[in-house]
Amino acid sequence: EEDFIKVFTSDSESHNSIVYFNMDNIQFNFFINSIYKFLNIKINLTSIELLGKIENKNGKIKAKSIYVSVSKSGMQPKNYKLIESIFK
Repeated sequence: EEDFIKVFTSDSESHNSIVYFNMDNIQFNFFINSIYKFLNIKINLTSIELLGKIENKNGKIKAKSIYVSVSKSGMQPKNYKLIESIFK
């Protein structure tokens, strides 16, 4: 919990914390979009990549990889109801 808070609220150079999401690229994109949908907080994938402190099953978040994964998929992500339930 402390690492999560540090990554999202502190200067990235003031700590070595990394947040790991047990999600693939498609699920992570859905999660980020859900933050905007339910909390009205826009998080840019490029900003996440530049931060370099957030990882998923594919390693450090890379905006291009997520965009490619989502464009190839065209389907709802696995566990999308579980991800949405976080915000409800």
